[in-house]
Amino acid sequence: MSSIGRYFATGWSSYDCDARKIQFIFENGKGYVCTLRPDNTTNDSALCFLGAKDPFVAPQLPNEGFGSITTITQEDFENAFEL
Repeated sequence: MSSIGRYFATGWSSYDCDARKIQFIFENGKGYVCTLRPDNTTNDSALCFLGAKDPFVAPQLPNEGFGSITTITQEDFENAFEL
């Protein structure tokens, strides 16, 4: 298991960030692009995970930690979209 990613903010963030788009890109060029709805509730991208795996409502880190956990499975890798 590893935690990787790239973060871009249009302004300085001290203790939190307001992510509106999350991309999961695999080495084969496939992946997922999830964007937050304007009402800040859930994903509205057709290129996001299928089913109920929404990174914007993912389980929180243990012990009331900041951030969330999105588990990527082999099935997610196999069903990824061409980006």
